Amino acid sequence: MLPITSHSRSRQPRRSRRKARLTAPILVLLLALFSIAFIGFQSWAALFQTENSTLALEQTRSGGAGATKGPANDTARTICGPASSSQADSFLRCRAQKDAHMTPASAPHVLCDAGCLVLDPARMQPASFPKHRPHYLTSAGRTYHRYTPGAFASACEWPEVPRNLSAFPRDHLRDIMESFQASPAGLQVDRKEETPALLVTREIEEHANVFHTMTDLLNVYITLRVLRWDVHAPRQIVLLDSHPHGPLDALWPAVAAGGGARYLNGSAEALSPGGQPLVRRVEGLGPGAFELRRAAFVPPGYTSLLFAHLYENASCPFPTPLFKGFRSFVLEPLGLMEHQPSQYQGPLKVVLVSRKPAARKLVRSIAKEVDLLEMLRRMPNVEARLLDLATLTISEQLYLITHTDLLIGMHGAALAWTLLMPEHAGVLELWPQSEGVWRCYEHTSLWSGLLYRRWAAPSPGPSDDVTVVDGPAVRAVVSRMIPQVTRRRFALKKHHGFHQEA
Repeated sequence: MLPITSHSRSRQPRRSRRKARLTAPILVLLLALFSIAFIGFQSWAALFQTENSTLALEQTRSGGAGATKGPANDTARTICGPASSSQADSFLRCRAQKDAHMTPASAPHVLCDAGCLVLDPARMQPASFPKHRPHYLTSAGRTYHRYTPGAFASACEWPEVPRNLSAFPRDHLRDIMESFQASPAGLQVDRKEETPALLVTREIEEHANVFHTMTDLLNVYITLRVLRWDVHAPRQIVLLDSHPHGPLDALWPAVAAGGGARYLNGSAEALSPGGQPLVRRVEGLGPGAFELRRAAFVPPGYTSLLFAHLYENASCPFPTPLFKGFRSFVLEPLGLMEHQPSQYQGPLKVVLVSRKPAARKLVRSIAKEVDLLEMLRRMPNVEARLLDLATLTISEQLYLITHTDLLIGMHGAALAWTLLMPEHAGVLELWPQSEGVWRCYEHTSLWSGLLYRRWAAPSPGPSDDVTVVDGPAVRAVVSRMIPQVTRRRFALKKHHGFHQEA
């Protein structure tokens, strides 16, 4: 608002001056309300400030292990500190946050890292579920682990007695902290490893689900950024579960460990240039206790931001640097961040996601999806395809999603790929009912800067039947989205310096 000079003020009618005096407080109030809503979203994200390339990182290395010093505003609290100057590198510290927008059962939201962390595989026994979260998503194959005292340890002092385990989420992290052995006198180990390690526990069955894998990978990215670890430096992943191998496993060496595209097809042995395994499981850790110079406990997938605002409007429905940075984190090592003129030319590439009927989730399948495809193909400036993503390899899915302008699909895990779509792209989510559906894909689309629209069936159909989509209604939505996506694509083409005519 421009300042009002005394000259202009004297010429204002009295009513206008009164209106101006009333307007200013109202604007201040509106700005305050917006700020409160924004801060609500940031309550968890503030702990994980991820300004991507604009984030000012301290460049001082820590022991040459690929980890940089923590930021000045780090909220970490050391809960197990070195007992003497000779053990200065031994510690356990945690950051805690409670985000009211997330599921209460996942609180508190905690991220911990450790120095000179000792792991003893002999003290990790197969179990059907985490000790402090019994009988939820149990593993018939006993692919979780029960940790006895000393499974995790460091030469540090933990002065709090007894330990306040309620300070950790009622999950595998609480199990780990209960078993953590503080040994000020020092520990005997068979070997020491310099490569920083990220310790991850996935959920059984959900480790093969795109949405839940994205929650884990997002937490990996956030952990790296919070701890100021160099995302381009060597690192390793230690999986503290022994879940069966699944179709998304290749993302762990390729993305989480930063190995790159050569590991996506699974044909190359996942080793770092120095011969260090990029991903290890408990059963592959070898005999004897060993020390990790730097380690971090990646928060459980259920404490991911993707679970925020599940049934409500997002308090920050805008693009965020966090999700822009996450997209780069995933795609850069895979060589999929390069921009080519062909991506911004020709008809819009529209993908209609096909879901094969599943016994428990028939309503998430589209009735007469071929008819819907033909309707899309009759629209101008559109090149439409019907694809079941589950039939494609991970490499094929990643390439497809990064070259798609408009993604249309029923609510389901496949829409989690929207986190990696081009910045100009659009998403049309189809709901089997108008209420009671998670709004996670709406929020992630908005946070990623995508154009998001939704069609919802006016009333839920039988749970044992597929969803009948209103073709004309969907066509009307797509008709409005096409010119919007086209304009967004053209603007991005100019931004990247491709000035050829489409």
